[in-house]
Amino acid sequence: MIRYVIAVVFATAMMSVAMPAVGDAAALNGETQIESELAAIEEEANSLLYNEEIPASGVPGATREVTLSFPQESLTTESTTEVVLDRSSDAPVTHVTYHVDGRVAGQYVIDAPLADSASSPSESITIEGDSDIDLQLQLEQTDTDEKIIVINRENR
Repeated sequence: MIRYVIAVVFATAMMSVAMPAVGDAAALNGETQIESELAAIEEEANSLLYNEEIPASGVPGATREVTLSFPQESLTTESTTEVVLDRSSDAPVTHVTYHVDGRVAGQYVIDAPLADSASSPSESITIEGDSDIDLQLQLEQTDTDEKIIVINRENR
């Protein structure tokens, strides 16, 4: 009988030691997944910037489609519910802040100027959700003749 009690106490002690590590691994997995999604956006945006020509006035620019899949919460993954894209005013990059449950805000830099189709090019873009979001990236030209990637989004 005493062996069973010791086995239960030992198993409980081992679980209490292991659970914080499982939580950290889940948060790290959530960060890895959202950064992978952001890298896909960056790849498509750079494809537009470096492989396509700026369209003539009144003609729609080239587009790329990409799906942003927010990581869902599970035993091995913490969820991400918000991504904020902030276009830099002094360089052609976009600073990204994302929030994974259980962690401080993460940072990522996309080497392309991104803007939202529903607001001015200098405003931050906040993308929230817990499902897949389809993004259409479109190459456009600013008033100062710079190339910019405009994001149109649609929730599934």
